[in-house]
Amino acid sequence: QQAVKDPQRTYSARLLAEISDSGLPFAHFGLQLANNYKEYFLELQDDFNQHNNLLRQESDESLQRQRDIEASDELSLDDYLARYYA
Repeated sequence: QQAVKDPQRTYSARLLAEISDSGLPFAHFGLQLANNYKEYFLELQDDFNQHNNLLRQESDESLQRQRDIEASDELSLDDYLARYYA
């Protein structure tokens, strides 16, 4: 209820204020925030980060699937766009 009475107390308002106060472009702020979270989770002890190996494996496999898909593409971007807009 306090957030309804004072919208500046909402998480989104606090986040927007933090972005504005940082002076960084939105994308740079987002990357910095993501890197901060990444470092936080990487520094957790294994007891608190028990899924780290599973997530790394899934990430590696996902990147490999992406490379496989891209390598199998036989259509150039120009041809794809021509077909798309035809």
